[in-house]
Amino acid sequence: MFSQARLTCNGFARLGPLYSPPSRLFLDCYLTSRTSPLSSKRGYARELAERHDIHLEFIEIPDDVISEFKAFGLSKIGDLKLIADDETLREVRSFIERESLIGFVRTLMMYHDIDRYFAVWKPWSSLDNPTALLLEKKFGRKKVNDLLSEHEIEIIQEEE
Repeated sequence: MFSQARLTCNGFARLGPLYSPPSRLFLDCYLTSRTSPLSSKRGYARELAERHDIHLEFIEIPDDVISEFKAFGLSKIGDLKLIADDETLREVRSFIERESLIGFVRTLMMYHDIDRYFAVWKPWSSLDNPTALLLEKKFGRKKVNDLLSEHEIEIIQEEE
């Protein structure tokens, strides 16, 4: 039997099991968690990064970005798991080695459904070349370039 505890995250309080299964926890609370009910005592995104050798920069996720994630349909860890399967993560890793947590989740959303992503996106102005190449491989260069042009997003070449 799980004990009941008041859980808080980003100023919201709710009553729930102390050790809820990860798919029931709110995404914004759990992505950056340093402690979690998982055996590794790390958040889900940290586990993904370690398992797939992606170096993520863990930064606080602003509320407007959380609302973007939720508008796309990511409000629980289970939602993220649906778009972050092993095949997708292998493909992402073949193009991207280092990314911020926000950029990583945005990349997963775009890779999963680029049209849905741009229907809910919160404006940003540039995309790194490896991510553009990943998206071009899946959706084709014309579609990606058209979407980036439509949303006034430039592709930034990595400095050597």
